[in-house]
Amino acid sequence: MKFCCSCAAGLETILKKEIQMAGYTIEDHKPTLVRFQGDLSAIAKMNLWTRVGNKVFMELATKKVMDFDGLFALMQSIEWKEYIQGNPILVTTQTK
Repeated sequence: MKFCCSCAAGLETILKKEIQMAGYTIEDHKPTLVRFQGDLSAIAKMNLWTRVGNKVFMELATKKVMDFDGLFALMQSIEWKEYIQGNPILVTTQTK
């Protein structure tokens, strides 16, 4: 599974080391964000043990979209029932 962990600007290197020490594989990093691979327990483990990470997100889909129609199509392509069972969801986006 793929995950993203956010952090304050300038703390990416420390967050990368924390994730690696927890036994997960770093995919890449950007300012304020580190992407990594792990099992489902990575969400709980990193939320509990990170000192510099803010939030851990599960990456369900990745695709560059240019408009809201593309975003809605991407959201509809995800099998939400696999991940959500009667709980509300939060969707965030990132602009470049």
